[in-house]
Amino acid sequence: MKTWWLALTVLCLVVPSSGFAQQARYQLGKQVIGFETAFQQSMSQLESRKAVLPSLERAVQAFFSMSFSGAEKSIDDAWLKLLPEEQQAEIAPLMPLRLSLAKHWHDTNAAEMEIALSAAYESKTARSLPFDIEVEFKDRQGKTLVSQTKTVSALPYKDVVSIKDLSEGDWECCVTVISNQVRWTLPSQIVSCTNALEERLINAKENFESTKSKDPNTQRRSQQLMLNLLRDLKNGRDLETDFPAHQLLVTVEQWDNAAGALPQLEGSLLEGQYWLELDGAKSSTVVRVSIPANVVSGTSDKVPVLFAFHGAGGSENMFFDAYGAGEIAALSKKAGYILVCPRQPLMVGVMSVEEMLEQLSQIAPIDRERVAVLGHSMGAAQTISQVERSKAGSIRGAVILGGGRGISKPDLWKSIPVFAGAGERDFGRRGVQLFAASCRKEGGVVREEIYEAIEHLGIVQVALPDVFRWLEPLLQK
Repeated sequence: MKTWWLALTVLCLVVPSSGFAQQARYQLGKQVIGFETAFQQSMSQLESRKAVLPSLERAVQAFFSMSFSGAEKSIDDAWLKLLPEEQQAEIAPLMPLRLSLAKHWHDTNAAEMEIALSAAYESKTARSLPFDIEVEFKDRQGKTLVSQTKTVSALPYKDVVSIKDLSEGDWECCVTVISNQVRWTLPSQIVSCTNALEERLINAKENFESTKSKDPNTQRRSQQLMLNLLRDLKNGRDLETDFPAHQLLVTVEQWDNAAGALPQLEGSLLEGQYWLELDGAKSSTVVRVSIPANVVSGTSDKVPVLFAFHGAGGSENMFFDAYGAGEIAALSKKAGYILVCPRQPLMVGVMSVEEMLEQLSQIAPIDRERVAVLGHSMGAAQTISQVERSKAGSIRGAVILGGGRGISKPDLWKSIPVFAGAGERDFGRRGVQLFAASCRKEGGVVREEIYEAIEHLGIVQVALPDVFRWLEPLLQK
């Protein structure tokens, strides 16, 4: 149920790129991750889907009328409906609370970090003040490293928390509100710590600049991409998602000393995940990838690749943050697939699957004969285009969700199995059905699914379990 991403399309198109827009995008994403995480446990229950559907449809309407506070209320209302009925009245006044961090990246010499707590909108239920907040920093196994309690007497609230005991790394910052013996945990955020941060960042930039005369390639483009992200993180700029700053810096440093090799980042918070900019013949494409642990450690044979193309208003982060709070990344990791999520700018083209595979094969053991493509909405149209510009037999399967069109190269689709899915209340349903009918007309093999009580953007989260069961025999050796 990803209705907020439809709204974020509007946000991207009509709101200038600014700190406010990015912070709004970040906070909306965080709330939806919270909702989707809760929804993941009950999405197979038809009654739960029916219960949250009206709230999510109201959220879409609010977004398109530019009422962002109304949209947040509707998303939170959907989340609230997933809680046990006896807890809803107690949690309702806490649901609007939002956590903001002045900066997400700090030197290990820093003794403290600024945090802020505010209400995104007024709750219908009176909020009891004062209340306590428990601030915890955890590692990737969920072990608490640092914990402290603060008392909030008024909103908005600003204070500092101690980070002097945090070592180098990327950590999860969790804030739990404790009010009248009720505990409500806000969506977590990443906080990074690095020894000699400023010096190392300067050195990394100078090392990169010293070889600037070299021709562009995937490694150099990727290093520049990460250096730009690190610059923004160091300056406290609002970005659309959480970035593991320490991991990014180590990646840049390691690549300076090991050209062409995938950096080894054992124990990092987002182990096996990378932001890359792939170099093409005519253009480049930014991707976020997830690489299974056996590939990262260098102990695997060649592995399958799954490309996932996001819908309008999204980015390379969308499948990692949304569509089931990043469920596709977890399923790909479990299945042993390399997951590749390309950025699709609205006015710029995307490299072909073949071009991206060529670049990725330089840093990971890719099996070119086991490749599948998946797309949602605008990404469904991109998936169809990618298949039709590919060589016959180079793609083993295609997944089309929440969108589509008629095919233009019938012979190609005869040999490519297709999974086509839409929600019952999905405005992309007609496109999916048109695509499926076009394939069947030409003798193609199509599995078509319509999911009850699901709208346009919810289709990905609900369909993914079926999609991965369908992909398994296609991507076997």
